[in-house]
Parts: sequence; C-alpha cells; structure tokens
Amino acid sequence: MDLVKVVTEGAIRALALHGEGLGMSNDAILRRLDTLQSIVKSEYSELTNTLKDALDSNMGGDIYKHTINVFCNAWAVRALVK
Repeated sequence: MDLVKVVTEGAIRALALHGEGLGMSNDAILRRLDTLQSIVKSEYSELTNTLKDALDSNMGGDIYKHTINVFCNAWAVRALVK
C-alpha cells in the first residue's frame, strides 16, 4: 500500500470519526472533504519530511504509524473547524 492511499484513507476516516463525535450529519462531514483535501495537499510534504527524518533515525515501524495517525487526525480536526 502506498503512502498517498494510507494518508487519504486515514484522513477521511479521521474526518468521519471526529465529525460524528461532534454530532455532525453525514452531509455536513462530506462538505468538509474539499477543505480536507486542500489541507492534505498543502501539508503532505511536511508529513513526508517528518517520516524521512524518522526513517533516517531508524525509529521503527510504530513511530511511522503514529506519525501518520497524528497528521491525519490534525488535518481532520482542522478541516472541521474551518
């Protein structure tokens, strides 16, 4: 599985989970997809740079998963509050 697919799925899942947690309707959550997409596009290089630093430091698989999770959740929350 490539990184773009993992990040895309993770960000959309995070958006849905956070939106549901806030009591938003499915339609309201879906209207935030464009915002989420623009955030991910503008900050994707920051994620890849962070992952490269972790890889160069031999931090291990768990840190990569955690890093992707943190970025996806942060992007989702930002999409919901814009």
